[in-house]
Amino acid sequence: MRSRGHLNPGDAEVTWERHDPGLPDLVRHVWVARWDVPAGQSRTQRVLTYPACNVVVTPEAAVLVGPSTVVTTQELTGRSWVVGVLLWPAAAALLTATRPGDLVGRAEPLVSAPHSGVPGCR
Repeated sequence: MRSRGHLNPGDAEVTWERHDPGLPDLVRHVWVARWDVPAGQSRTQRVLTYPACNVVVTPEAAVLVGPSTVVTTQELTGRSWVVGVLLWPAAAALLTATRPGDLVGRAEPLVSAPHSGVPGCR
């Protein structure tokens, strides 16, 4: 799928993809970002969310990220990856007891979710 939604297009060190997981009732799409930034440098990635939650998996953690009302930034350094699952608005209730309005602008850990062993992302 074409890289729609990437707010920093043209950066050779950062790749971004979308995939259709075939779960139309729960998931809008899966997105994958990979980067390989030279040592001592960083890349500022702007992030604009949909009005829905994402499950975000990195080598360090898995979190449920609520929608944000502003563009945020993430500093990318070294070589790594992130996989996100953009949920349809009602699907977040399957993962948390937190009220949807309380997730706006914040994230909560998904402590039992695997993250360091995600295959094919390194």
